[in-house]
Amino acid sequence: MKRLCGVNPPVITIFDEHHKVDIESSKRQADFLISKGVDGLAYLGTSGEFSIMTVEEKKNFINEMIKYVNGRVNVIVGVGDTCLENTMDLLKFVEQAGADGVLLINPYFSVYSTDMVEAYFGYVASHTSLPIIIYNFPDLTGYCFNADVVARIVKANPNVVGIKDTIADFNHVLSMQKVKEINPDFSVFSAYENQAMGLLVCGVDGKEAGLIYSTFYFSIYILALIGGIIADRTRNYKGTIFTGIVLMAVGYLMLAIPSPTPVANKTLFLVITCAALFVIAFGNGLFKGNLQALVGQMYDNPQYSSMRDSGFSLFYMFINVGAIFAPFAAVGVRNWWLSTFGYNYDADLPALCHGHLAGTLTPEAVDTYSALATKATISGTPVTDMTVFANEYLNVFTTGFHYAFGVAILAMVLSLVIFVINRKKFPDPSKKVAAKAGDATAVEMSAQEVRQRMYALFAVFGVVIFFWFSFHQNGLTLTYFAKEYTDLNLFGMAISAELFQSLNPIFVVSLTPVIMAVFAAQRAKGKEPSTPRKIAIGMGIAATGFLIMAIGSYVSNLPMHKDIIALGTSPVKVTPLLLMVTYLILTVAELYISPLGISFVSKVAPPKYQGIMQGGWLGATAIGNQLLVIGAILYESIPIWMTWTVFVVACCISMFTMLFMLKWLEKVAK
Repeated sequence: MKRLCGVNPPVITIFDEHHKVDIESSKRQADFLISKGVDGLAYLGTSGEFSIMTVEEKKNFINEMIKYVNGRVNVIVGVGDTCLENTMDLLKFVEQAGADGVLLINPYFSVYSTDMVEAYFGYVASHTSLPIIIYNFPDLTGYCFNADVVARIVKANPNVVGIKDTIADFNHVLSMQKVKEINPDFSVFSAYENQAMGLLVCGVDGKEAGLIYSTFYFSIYILALIGGIIADRTRNYKGTIFTGIVLMAVGYLMLAIPSPTPVANKTLFLVITCAALFVIAFGNGLFKGNLQALVGQMYDNPQYSSMRDSGFSLFYMFINVGAIFAPFAAVGVRNWWLSTFGYNYDADLPALCHGHLAGTLTPEAVDTYSALATKATISGTPVTDMTVFANEYLNVFTTGFHYAFGVAILAMVLSLVIFVINRKKFPDPSKKVAAKAGDATAVEMSAQEVRQRMYALFAVFGVVIFFWFSFHQNGLTLTYFAKEYTDLNLFGMAISAELFQSLNPIFVVSLTPVIMAVFAAQRAKGKEPSTPRKIAIGMGIAATGFLIMAIGSYVSNLPMHKDIIALGTSPVKVTPLLLMVTYLILTVAELYISPLGISFVSKVAPPKYQGIMQGGWLGATAIGNQLLVIGAILYESIPIWMTWTVFVVACCISMFTMLFMLKWLEKVAK
């Protein structure tokens, strides 16, 4: 069955001065809309004046338009009528004429019961093979479909494939996503253009959230390629880094602007948020790769070249010093703001509040929501109006979250001050180029050597994609796991799911001296592994970390994600020590891969391509991050232990590929 999705505008029926349908003008209108890239044309809806046209007028009009569109886009036809006989007559006609789907409104002269509405849609659906879109228009019909009713209709009638929700309440539109549990391809259309952005980027499940997260992460790293090109061409690494810091501060300032819940103008705040994320990503692109290139230039002197790996390990450690404090600071600001208004934080409450407002909670989840709402009130006063509570709690929670970005602004200002004070102490590549130009003895790399080095770098970039796809699950599926499957009590102390994000930087800072000491001891004995071998070892260590998660999840017999959504919480929760051990192992893997990978790029990249090759390393990271959404899909679709097993396989593929290329990479890196 053809899937009906995308942008399908309700087409206005054009009449001439004699009150007859103007076919020629309608054809020009169709050409215009198709040229703008629409996915389909929806005729004979409310804007199509279906209620004032005779059945014969509708037939003639639709027959002409289907023939004229000629399969360029989908043609969806409204067949609703106050008379069932007219509906069935038009339905049979448009099916024979070649329509791609129909829009069906329930009888609207009188208000009918839910049983009668379900029977109506069941009868119509059973008499056609065309896909049907429910037309929910309560202002016209007096009846409003909720998600449960739609779910029953879809379950009983597989050819009911979507709903056009003509209702101003955006939460009601989002509630229809529940129907995807029955039909993953079910389409939800909004009749209001100001809800379009929300439908595109405001998902209500982990898959859509994963897509947003992975896309932002992808942008952060892929834009480092642009930053590298700019710095390499201008040879002004310091100026590029300075601009990047300023842009990131501006982006975080934009995110710090609160968006009240419910939002009066969702489109405006979504545009602001998307623009802010892009500014941050672009600023990071100017900053991160070029700062890495600048560090590498400090070790170009043969006197210090043997210290390159250690230097980048220290560099990486200090990056994570800031990351230690970020989650604590953000959580602190958010929780302080909640307490100011008399609320405690609960990890399950935001989702339950949204579910209540959208009308998607199961009876079990309703009970959970009621209990947690009372518990989250500092005064201990029982909550009587759950809708008022949901709106107030979400409003305060969201505002506190926005204010938490103020911490990032202060951090950017501090970084800028430190950079400006020490600017003159950093290497200046432009002076090096000038010096080489005046040195007749300077030896340039041959074209063949440049190619070999570039091939080696691209090979490593391709391999680490699979590692980053797995490792950066710490910000997605592992965080979901912390919130949904983990007992958030450690030795009798309540903890927040977000605080697990601090484990990685804490471990990086504390373990970096240990790893450096291990490398130094190996170096003293002449047994230090090469940088490519260290990277391969790191990938094997990462596989071990996810293997522990798989075993722990399997032994605990954790329920599937869809089951805990139905209940409002997981009936089985694991000790937080499982995640803590996993984060520890993954951090060791990271210290074998990330700083040493950057060091490898710094050593192998031809001098004139330092910036863009550091950007290439980050670009590979970007592709891995874009694949993160696969993790979210797996997390919601298959048993949890199987999700972690996929990452075990990905890390093993990376490890064995690196080992296969080892001799070649070691030769190039000499």
